[in-house]
Amino acid sequence: MDKKKETALEFAKILIQKNNVVPVSTMSSIDSNSIQYTIGEKNYTFFEIVSHFLECIDNFEEL
Repeated sequence: MDKKKETALEFAKILIQKNNVVPVSTMSSIDSNSIQYTIGEKNYTFFEIVSHFLECIDNFEEL
């Protein structure tokens, strides 16, 4: 795994451990017991969170 992906994964792990992030179990067409994380009023999958951080890292490198 490249360094950017490792960093994004570590940021996501830290985020989901925060008090304001709530894990919720949802029914999904892909996986019957999918876990999402509620941040504010919206749910995100772990993949979406990692992708967000990876995009931020890419944008930061372009500066």
